[in-house]
Amino acid sequence: MPIHRHSRGFSLLEMMLVLLIMSTLVTIVVVNINGAARRAKISMLKTTMGQLENQLKEYEFTKGAFPTSEEGLIILVEEGYLERVPKDPWERDFQYYSPALAHPYEIISLGPDPDSDEDDMINWEFLED
Repeated sequence: MPIHRHSRGFSLLEMMLVLLIMSTLVTIVVVNINGAARRAKISMLKTTMGQLENQLKEYEFTKGAFPTSEEGLIILVEEGYLERVPKDPWERDFQYYSPALAHPYEIISLGPDPDSDEDDMINWEFLED
């Protein structure tokens, strides 16, 4: 009596093809999530910088001048314009300079990499987009 063997499992090639497809899909999802997280942080940064600019303009309207670099953004808290000085989306302090080279002041976020100047975000350049 002949014995018939029916293979009901997957071949090695089929298994490798499924793993390849799954790893490609995972890579696509991870890249999209990282991109979305960066866009969300940039959007949050624009909002926070805009709020700081509004408070600085109000301070300048009331006091007749923008806070100096030495006074910093903390003066906005001390004078009641802000409850607290916000951090950038990467939880670092904003850099504030006044007077600045081409503008009355600059607000700078060091971006995702504080050790690199390449991703620094300056309010005058950044908010024009």
